[in-house]
Amino acid sequence: MRESISARESVRDQEPRSRKGMFVLSVIVIVFLGLSASFLFGAFYRPYTAVYLTSGDVYYGKLSTFPGVTLHDPWFIQRTEDGNFSLLKFSDAFWKPGNSMRISSDKIIFTSRLQKDSPIVDAIEGKSPRGAIQEGAPAANQQGAQGGAANIPSGAQPAGSTE
Repeated sequence: MRESISARESVRDQEPRSRKGMFVLSVIVIVFLGLSASFLFGAFYRPYTAVYLTSGDVYYGKLSTFPGVTLHDPWFIQRTEDGNFSLLKFSDAFWKPGNSMRISSDKIIFTSRLQKDSPIVDAIEGKSPRGAIQEGAPAANQQGAQGGAANIPSGAQPAGSTE
């Protein structure tokens, strides 16, 4: 009789542990599924941002600020010889920089998120031609336009390089 009572007590002692384990496992699975769904459905979408620098240059891309200020997939506007504007991808420059740019935070005047219907975003995403930026757009990177080639602004360097 005493053996059956102690066997019942040991089963009762294990039930709370097993319930705790199932609860913890359930919470982990729910968090994992939530993060996966958020990632798949764009909750971590980074909008395009305009970054205005002290040099007068303006770059457009996806901005991250941790661990340092980095502009991913950077683009810039350059005035062409005929006076129009052209949107150029930073990584397509003749010196073949990487597809991201670290920017010294003390060289940034301000940043501004671009709306999804912005002509810059449309051109970057291929919804309109890159050379079709209208005259009303800000005349960014005038220094690069005058010299015939794009320039790296002071305080910016391709990501991965040392300062």
